[in-house]
Amino acid sequence: MHSLKQTFFGLIIVVVIFLAWAAMLPKKLELAKSRTYNTTADSLYTHISAFAGWEHWFPWQDQNLETHIKGKPGSGQRLEWKHPEAGRGYMEILSLREDSLICLEIVFDENAEPVLSDLHIIQKATGETELIWHLYDSIQYDWPMGRIRAFAIKKMAGRNIESALEDLQSNMKN
Repeated sequence: MHSLKQTFFGLIIVVVIFLAWAAMLPKKLELAKSRTYNTTADSLYTHISAFAGWEHWFPWQDQNLETHIKGKPGSGQRLEWKHPEAGRGYMEILSLREDSLICLEIVFDENAEPVLSDLHIIQKATGETELIWHLYDSIQYDWPMGRIRAFAIKKMAGRNIESALEDLQSNMKN
């Protein structure tokens, strides 16, 4: 009986610690990943400002993913995708600022709210160019499970974006 009480109280302590951790997680999803490239801002912007150049470094690329581009390069162009398990989604260019900024709307699932994203291109005095990819969600994540979900999304998306930025660097060399 004493052992059962200890197990019960131990379990309660674990649950309290878990809920306390969840309470400290942010209410909103925000993410920023960056990478520096040995190229000019103009060259990097040209490479990423239209979705035709994204096929080799798209963050959510998968062998089962079907993608197609709608519209002409520039504001309003869409990269749409369909996956047999994950469903349909898209990325749309909302606005562009020559050689410095690309604003996107991303819908990961046709039933989900859009996520806003921007790609900042910063020319450094050294001649290198930094690309910073911001991802932020306007949804207020409820406590505790919503915040845990946002934390998991941030981890997964962060890894995908880091990998994409690395792939972009390899692609820029070719």
